[in-house]
Amino acid sequence: MDRDGDGKISRKEFSGPDEAFKRMDTNKDGFIDQKEREAMRAARRQGRVGGGGGFTMQEFFRTLDVDQDRQVSAKEWEFILKPADFKVADADTDGKVTPQEWFRYMGQGNRPGGFRPGGRGRLDRGPAQGDAAPKVTAKSMTDGKPVNLAKVTRPTVMIFGSYT
Repeated sequence: MDRDGDGKISRKEFSGPDEAFKRMDTNKDGFIDQKEREAMRAARRQGRVGGGGGFTMQEFFRTLDVDQDRQVSAKEWEFILKPADFKVADADTDGKVTPQEWFRYMGQGNRPGGFRPGGRGRLDRGPAQGDAAPKVTAKSMTDGKPVNLAKVTRPTVMIFGSYT
């Protein structure tokens, strides 16, 4: 939180861990400025979390959770993220974002693995076995026929992209 109103966040103003501050301070000038905060937001929009080095979503949630109460208040949220996004993430509108709401907001569904005892700690590994498949249809590369991916029962690798 920019307590002195100078437009940048010093290490003294930053209540998160040193490692998080170092990752966000990409130009290593001892401050997190607006450009670095925007880079972090852009990285988040692209599916990464953090500016230069990146964070796991679990680490980033813990960085936002300044008072370490396992929920992020609007005040904590606005420290780094845009206030308008808080309303989207706070699905139950109780004024706080829980780990489950955070992972849903970040597109990771309802599985904050690193937040439960024995959790995998890797939040980018996809759905758990037995989770319902999304309702998606894709064309088969071999015959061009549509394939309902929700009905695929065997392990399948999908590659998305353009080879042009």
